[in-house]
Amino acid sequence: AHYLRWLENLNRKTGHKIFLLNVPAPTWDSGYDKNTNRRRANVVSLFNQHLNDMLPSRHQIIDTYTPTKNNHGFSNNLYHIDSFHLGPRFLIEVEKQLN
Repeated sequence: AHYLRWLENLNRKTGHKIFLLNVPAPTWDSGYDKNTNRRRANVVSLFNQHLNDMLPSRHQIIDTYTPTKNNHGFSNNLYHIDSFHLGPRFLIEVEKQLN
């Protein structure tokens, strides 16, 4: 919440439309047990919901979560290039959201 207020105050004079990316679905990490993996997925989901609720309506979230998640809230492995990062194929999804 503090970051979004800071960003809003910084932008007050310029009036730009701000685009923020939310967090993509996490990959399943075999180094963690099932409960820890589920908690990781839940934290990402809750963070994204909170970000969406807190962002002023004149700004936009570029949704990296929905296109990257499977039915269980983990990565569908379509766009991740490693355990954390999305690859250039995801730019098609960004373009769809900007148009």
